[in-house]
Amino acid sequence: MNTEPTPLDIKVRTAVGRFAAGRAGDAEALCLEVLQSVPDHVQALHLAGVAAYVQGQVGAALGRLERAAALAPDDPAVHSNRGLALQAAGRADAAADAFRRSLALSDVASVRYNLGNALRDAGQVKEALDAYRDALDRDHRHAGAHDGAGLMLQQLGRDDEAVAAFDRALAIDPNFVGARINLGNSFLSLDRLADAEQAFRMALAIDPRSTKALGNLGLTLREGGDYEGAAAVLGEALKLDPRYAKAWSHLAMCLRALGRIDDALAALENARTLSPKDPVPHTMIIGALSSHPAATEETLFGELRRFARTFADPLAPASPPQPRAPDPDRPLRIGYLSADFRTHAAAHVFGSLITDYDRASFEVFCYANDAREDHVTARFRDAATAWRPIMGLSDTVVADGIGADGIDILVDLSGHTAGNRPLVLARKPAPIQVTGLGYPLGTGMAAVDYLFSDPITMPAETRRLVAEQVWDLPCAQAYIPVVEAPPVAPGPAGRNGFVTFGCFSRLVKVTPAALALWAEILGRLPDSRLVMKDELLDHGDRRAEVERAFTDRGVDPARLTFHGRTGPVKHMAAHGAVDLTLDPFPLGGSVTTLESLWMGVPVLTIRGHTVQSRLSASILEAVGLPEFIAEDAQGLLDLAVSWSGMVNELSNHRSTLRDRVGSTFVGNSSIFVRTIEEGYREMWRRRLSLSSSDGLLGN
Repeated sequence: MNTEPTPLDIKVRTAVGRFAAGRAGDAEALCLEVLQSVPDHVQALHLAGVAAYVQGQVGAALGRLERAAALAPDDPAVHSNRGLALQAAGRADAAADAFRRSLALSDVASVRYNLGNALRDAGQVKEALDAYRDALDRDHRHAGAHDGAGLMLQQLGRDDEAVAAFDRALAIDPNFVGARINLGNSFLSLDRLADAEQAFRMALAIDPRSTKALGNLGLTLREGGDYEGAAAVLGEALKLDPRYAKAWSHLAMCLRALGRIDDALAALENARTLSPKDPVPHTMIIGALSSHPAATEETLFGELRRFARTFADPLAPASPPQPRAPDPDRPLRIGYLSADFRTHAAAHVFGSLITDYDRASFEVFCYANDAREDHVTARFRDAATAWRPIMGLSDTVVADGIGADGIDILVDLSGHTAGNRPLVLARKPAPIQVTGLGYPLGTGMAAVDYLFSDPITMPAETRRLVAEQVWDLPCAQAYIPVVEAPPVAPGPAGRNGFVTFGCFSRLVKVTPAALALWAEILGRLPDSRLVMKDELLDHGDRRAEVERAFTDRGVDPARLTFHGRTGPVKHMAAHGAVDLTLDPFPLGGSVTTLESLWMGVPVLTIRGHTVQSRLSASILEAVGLPEFIAEDAQGLLDLAVSWSGMVNELSNHRSTLRDRVGSTFVGNSSIFVRTIEEGYREMWRRRLSLSSSDGLLGN
């Protein structure tokens, strides 16, 4: 038998050698010469495909590897490399199938690792984790598989386990920059900021030009309140890669906290332009515009509609879900979708709907999009009919799960805030969908039927801009007080002989115009004082910046008191040093207003021209305190001066405010829950009536 290699065989072997030497282009050229003579030469097709793949020529690679797989259906290497090309082409599901075909022919750890990567890209987090673990069963020293498993554990909110996985990867390969960055991200999620910073700095020691390490270091510094330092680090990342969209988003958060709202919006526009398919920058633009002094409602609701057109409308189902078991009086299954089922300001608004619901008339399913848990989470989980963690699950999987649970009314509690899942709502998994209890503007999406609000927060001229139908409540906000709230303390004016104003809102809401007005108030009342409280005031540079806003207008800094971050009990107790709270503008308070009233401190506010600027006015009207509402800045100045001379009246309010708030929808959980649940029942009956009139329901 003649075993001499043919000239074509020699060319292919030469091509293999050149590829191994890093000369992919030369290898590809030789293979193409072979294919000119023998178009179905499997080895040449395979190697030409791999050579094209490593050179970034994904289309050419995929075409050649598909032909090779058809000619050699039992070659596991061909299917494995075809999977890599499919994954590079963005076809993650097809890539996973190719890797499975390869594994059926030859079970190799590296291919199981690649399967994990494809499943990760397809959003199948649990399946990807299983694939990485299968790879490790075959090769426990596969650093990439340890890293991949850690990433999936991160997405599932299991960051303690993720840390251990990344540590194992780094024990195998201490210079694995990606694993160090991922380790830092888990430390960041665990609020271990010092450990996160160290991990990112170690990654930078290995690769000083790692934009991901710089970007995440910037995020860590921002979380620690060092906004100036974070902005500088993010600037370094953007110098290296001006197209790094997430760095632009992180930079925007820093700039917003520093009061540079126009610069923040410009950064977010860069992020949106660079990452047009990512809804997060768009959501952040909506949030930033909310605090812009010049933003109109037309602008805000225009951005909401733009979000819906871009991301939500294309996902609308051809046939929306119909009500199951169309009985108007049967128990209803309510689904609550939120990232804030824990100690969080929003939980004080909606919490009693989960803990105090009418169990004879309703079932409550909680869809939790945050792995962080605490004693509040435990209360909610124990009270709910069913608890569904959805962290790391794709929007499609979550929506399918809501449909499978038979949810009658799905209630969004996050709106356009951190951790939201608007594209779950866009898929319309429930026949009725509602928003508004955690975010007052609504979603902008036609898939959401109702927006909880009230006539003050959402007047007639605003409603024409809203995508949802407004469902009026006595007030757009409510407040279920923390159990640990201390008793109301006597007002300080009685013992001091002067009025002390306060603002405990987030500093990002406090605009230069608000500081200027407050300085004018202190100027008109030379004995008065001001107390401000926010975690940003733990940092000397921010304190100095705020202080300058007053000293530049002639206010002695000795009249200013700054407090930083404290626990919830100390936070509430700090109201004991305040006689009157000043509401920031144009983005006013909501929960901070309710906290102040609960602690006996009236709030002075301006009834503004946007939804967010009217929340405090709505709350004050709901508890019978319209005399603390001004129509403009001059009116607020006049009210501040007037009330400073009525110490006895302030004392009377202080002694009765908690009872007053607690007797209304705003602060009484029984009234609040009953009102909301009556609303659910009426929404359900209207939906059945609509379906019946359309002939969609049987008898």
